[in-house]
Amino acid sequence: MCRPTNHWIAVLASCALIIPHANAAGETVCNIPVSGTLLAGDSTAPYSQIRLGINSNTQDNYYVGSKITMMSGAASGQSSTISAYCGQGHSSCPGIGGSGLIQSVTMPPQISPNNELVKSQKLQLILPSVDANNFVTPTTGSLSGCFDPVTRLPTFSSPSCNGPYRGLTLQIVKGTGAGQSGVIQAGPDSNREVVVSGLSGTCYGGCSSRGRTVSNYELSERWVNTGSTPPVCPALISSTANNGARCTTNADCTWGGVCKPPVDALVSVYVLVGGPGGGGCNPLCNGLASFTATVDFSAATSAGDAYTLMRGCYDEQHAAGMRRLGGAGAGAGQRPVTLAWKSLIPDGEIIGRPGLAADGSVIVASARGTLNKISADGGLVWSIYVGSVVSSPAIGEDGTIYFGSGDRNVWAVTDGGMTRWRYTTPMPVVASAHCTSEAVYIGDRNGTMYKFNLDGSVAWRFATKGEIWGTPRTTRDGRVVFGSMDKTFYCVSDTDGTLIWAYDAQQEIAGTPLIQDVSIVFGTRENEDAYGKIVKLDMGGNPRWLFPVTSSIDSEPVEGNNGEVYVATVDGRVFAVQADGQLLWKYLTGGTGGVCPLQGNGAGYSTDYKTLISVVGNVARLDSSAASLPTGYYNGYRAIFTVGMGTLVQGQFNAVQKAIVQYAPDVAAHDGVFLDSSSQSTSIVLSFKTKDIMIPSESISFPLYGLTSSNAPSVAIFPQDKVNVCNNGAGSTCKAAGTAAFHGVQGTAQTGTSYTITLSLVGNCGADQACVGSTIKFTSGSGSGQTAIIVDYVQATLVATITYVETAADLTTTYAISSAPVSKFTAGWTTGTPGSLKLSILSSTGTTLLCTPSLCSATTILLAPTEKSAAGYYDGHTIEFVGGLGKGQTATCLRYYGALNSYKCDITPVTVAADSTTTYRIGPSVAPGEEVVLVIPRSQGFIYPHNSGLAVGGTTSTLTLAASASTIPNFYQNMNLEVRLAPGALSLASAVTDLGSTTVVLSALPAVSRIDVGSYIKVDNEVMLVQALNVNTATVLRAQLGTSASTHLVGAIPAVYAYSTITAYNSASKVVTFVPALSLALAANDQYRISGTSAFFSIIAGANTVFQSSLSPYEYDVQISEYQTTTVKLMQEPALSDGFYVGATLHITKGPGLGLSGQITAYTVATGLAAITFDLAACAGPAACAPKGSSDNGYLLVGSPTSAYPLSHYEIVVTGNVASYSGLTSDLVLTQPLVFSIPAVYAQCNSYDDTILKRVCLSLNPNTPTPVKLEWVSGSWCPESGGTGWGATSPCVANGLIVTTSSNKYVYGLGTDGVVKFKFMTGKRIKAPPRCVANPDQSVTIFVGSNDHHVYRLEATAQKNSTRNNVVLIKQGTS
Repeated sequence: MCRPTNHWIAVLASCALIIPHANAAGETVCNIPVSGTLLAGDSTAPYSQIRLGINSNTQDNYYVGSKITMMSGAASGQSSTISAYCGQGHSSCPGIGGSGLIQSVTMPPQISPNNELVKSQKLQLILPSVDANNFVTPTTGSLSGCFDPVTRLPTFSSPSCNGPYRGLTLQIVKGTGAGQSGVIQAGPDSNREVVVSGLSGTCYGGCSSRGRTVSNYELSERWVNTGSTPPVCPALISSTANNGARCTTNADCTWGGVCKPPVDALVSVYVLVGGPGGGGCNPLCNGLASFTATVDFSAATSAGDAYTLMRGCYDEQHAAGMRRLGGAGAGAGQRPVTLAWKSLIPDGEIIGRPGLAADGSVIVASARGTLNKISADGGLVWSIYVGSVVSSPAIGEDGTIYFGSGDRNVWAVTDGGMTRWRYTTPMPVVASAHCTSEAVYIGDRNGTMYKFNLDGSVAWRFATKGEIWGTPRTTRDGRVVFGSMDKTFYCVSDTDGTLIWAYDAQQEIAGTPLIQDVSIVFGTRENEDAYGKIVKLDMGGNPRWLFPVTSSIDSEPVEGNNGEVYVATVDGRVFAVQADGQLLWKYLTGGTGGVCPLQGNGAGYSTDYKTLISVVGNVARLDSSAASLPTGYYNGYRAIFTVGMGTLVQGQFNAVQKAIVQYAPDVAAHDGVFLDSSSQSTSIVLSFKTKDIMIPSESISFPLYGLTSSNAPSVAIFPQDKVNVCNNGAGSTCKAAGTAAFHGVQGTAQTGTSYTITLSLVGNCGADQACVGSTIKFTSGSGSGQTAIIVDYVQATLVATITYVETAADLTTTYAISSAPVSKFTAGWTTGTPGSLKLSILSSTGTTLLCTPSLCSATTILLAPTEKSAAGYYDGHTIEFVGGLGKGQTATCLRYYGALNSYKCDITPVTVAADSTTTYRIGPSVAPGEEVVLVIPRSQGFIYPHNSGLAVGGTTSTLTLAASASTIPNFYQNMNLEVRLAPGALSLASAVTDLGSTTVVLSALPAVSRIDVGSYIKVDNEVMLVQALNVNTATVLRAQLGTSASTHLVGAIPAVYAYSTITAYNSASKVVTFVPALSLALAANDQYRISGTSAFFSIIAGANTVFQSSLSPYEYDVQISEYQTTTVKLMQEPALSDGFYVGATLHITKGPGLGLSGQITAYTVATGLAAITFDLAACAGPAACAPKGSSDNGYLLVGSPTSAYPLSHYEIVVTGNVASYSGLTSDLVLTQPLVFSIPAVYAQCNSYDDTILKRVCLSLNPNTPTPVKLEWVSGSWCPESGGTGWGATSPCVANGLIVTTSSNKYVYGLGTDGVVKFKFMTGKRIKAPPRCVANPDQSVTIFVGSNDHHVYRLEATAQKNSTRNNVVLIKQGTS
């Protein structure tokens, strides 16, 4: 339900809405000049780093956005905005950047209003002693004062509720609760425990419409067991429980549902990030001197130079100073304002009015795409991406947040930041929503006004002929009123959306109406004939009066105590107009929206749509509908021609660009580097991080260089659930993809090598291969700090095989093994040169044969009996309706009940319920930013590249390798070749007793011993280089290749070695060519070893003289085969010519990649390929950001099954400017930037796969007249030179104070007499209207967002000499 909006509500002062006040910041912060002298300057260009005076604030970021002006020195007179500031010097910021696995979860009980013992959202979590980034968790905090000892209600302001992590944001990035964020209120204490607020649980286990009983298992999962008996569901209930909804207590869950905790111990992974209140510590300031500021001066500064600094707000004592800075009128400064806090919103260009929740938290959206919740004390609670939002969020009584987005969706988001529902409209939504206790109302740029039921279903639609930018309002007698850019103000029935009356305003209406008791007030935009005006109508749509203003009105009027209205205009003025239409006063804020001079041609600022008859050169002739227009009508317009459209056949893929591949050779099965390595098995570790969403059945593939496989095409991949039974049918208990296969464990090692570790008896993995894919970290003792991936585990021996560590574990080594989620992928192998591994996201298909109207609904579906029987297996998976009734819809399985309850899924709402004909595909999705680690164990038959063995033959410059050598041409090129010559009859004829001796006497002649000048001989552990030979006496260099000289006995047997570099490899003949050449030929049965790096691979072996050393794991980056971001494939248009679309712009108008656009640089007719590169950061849709076509994996139009996901629709346009227009001939004369030959006809889609969903275009009509959209480009929103901006914004009124904001950076407080009471300066221009709250003490709390990416909370004190009343009037919905 939504809070009531359009009426005066009398509230006793003791019951008025009171916003919690944050503690003052310890000093009065004002934007009067603060003077000081520099501690240090910057004498080197670009003169960017200075140190402020010794009395400057000690908090990092404190002065960011402030203006500093130098008053003396070489830079005297220069001003700069401070872009970075470091307060008190420090070497680290406690906690920031830390991450790890939550060790324990407890929920302190709280007494609810009905005395039920429930849980609050204030969780107590235990963090690891050493986290994943090797940060040691501090233990100096205190939690003793965080809760009232009787009620257990939070008392976070207590001095005994503190700690080094207080104020940091804890983000859950993996496992249960992923995507949520909370604020640490205290800790860590001596138990490493922290108190976190802002995380919400999930309802589950409630009754369905058929009735069921909540199980004891589910009761045990309650936040706290109240001791009550399991609720028995009615045999038939009229509605379904809100399973899947976010909750704080069990009372939030309906029909017996329970509130499951938001995080799970040893499953949920957190990351700590900075936040307001986080000690004011910025990690980028680590190691910098105190009071360091980053500026932009063009001259040098020095220590002792004087400066002034502008920051903060006005205080009462500075009233005179305020006048000097722009205050006006008698009484200026009589309502001093102070800054309570300001909160940074990353990428937060804020245009909409902040929303205010019942608990005092603030909801604010940004044009850059985020929706944010800020706590009452200014801390960022959560931030989610929803697409560009320029409107003001509306908040329901249950905390649901409603708004429209540039991604064309209307959103409903819970107060925990989770999507409740969303509805896709044809055009972006810039209007704000209006909500009541029963419905939500909002318009879109397609000109449609919607009424939504609170569950997201559409109650009715009403179509206008222009875009809708303003918010609708509802009247007490059941009507909905709103304006449109078609110059009409509408009144329709709230019941069915039928038109009651319409008023022709003769000017565009972009703002929101005000409902008075018996009147409606709204503003209009100026056109070329007249400025905008304030219009007041009676409830029948008849005008009471019109009041002209000095520019356009895009704002919402607000009502005063005596019926007067206050209206802001885009030229920066605020008008106060009495109830009878007479001017009371007007005030100029100084901010301008850029009022343009009237053009005088009568065109107005409308957008027209025409079609072409012909095009000759740069002259385009319009259709006959333009014949009646006067000459010059379209002068100065922009002409946009649509020259192509359709749905993509092939899109792009950027979810994964590269994967890290690590081979871990099985050293236990390889008994010598100079023996045959052809059967050496290896494990494979794959790791990557996704940048875009991946859907069920979507796949990626990449070459595995050097590997061969004896296995079938199907490859087992880990982590897997190795503890439970996983099958189809009864008895299955396995875990779902993405849930924890292994929960992690800690222990002390028994022993280890570089490739293995023997785990402890009490801290092990519990079952064979259970922890394969987990990361093991040595936390202390021998090898502390090293990490490796577990690639095999045998429970009987407790031995885990790992990738590699430099220092082996021993009895002193403690370790922590991470949790690991069940893989969302299947794997397949294709033999080739090289072979290719393909990873596909899990999916299964079926038909909902069990669905009947009584069993399946918009929120329930019964899957096929062939699906997994384990309850919970499909929780969170996506269901696509790919055939039958409801085809083309997608939903999320919120809870899966398994075989014991007819394979039922509770799903997010769909428009058309499934029946027995519906076919589906179900599987998990991989979210953007998800980190994936996968292991293919050595049991899967992958063989490491051949690198050693017995030669087949050789010459002085070639060697023929064994038959198992690589099949890839030049695989060994540039690698090192090491050959041990087959031994002849060779030994030492005399002892070597002198360490300095350089001669060695051999028992055989060189021809027999195969020794020559340049040969290396190894005697015992010493290597020598032969420099000369005289019969059987060799002159040598001692102690080569890192060995030491030693004595040698008669009869010691030397081994003879040769070393060269491979320059070529013939994979067919297995022959390597090497340099330098040898003087003696190599031969069959010579032993060889290859190591080093080629273009394909790197074989890392031990030192040349350690001939039995093991191979180290090989790790490399490999490009994903599907990665492609430079072309798309368009629908076939054989009538065109190559290059036809070059220079045109392609826009993605629907589906994946929504909002992307780019210029086509090449086009080939035969293939349909168009070269284009998108800025994927501009993606506005909730689906994949890369565009997708009908032949892309996961999105296939044909095959089994087809996909229900939408494809990318495109339009190709060309833009030109109209230099002149002839009314006589209907000709447009176009100028640059036209770089395209515009056709008179184009190919328009004339058939779709579905007439409603229109998922894919099936055919084109190539003879459709080319449409042209004509836009006025000068109008009331001028170019930058004319002052583009918002001017003054929609004011709010509270306790006798009228507050507005302006594009000149200021927040203005005006009295009811029009006299300025305060001005407050922010860091950049303000486009967002303020939110006012009237407090019982007559003070006013003000919330406002600025283009400096901050949300400000201001406190305006009570009016001087004001009389306090026992009744406070609060105008709901206008503040």
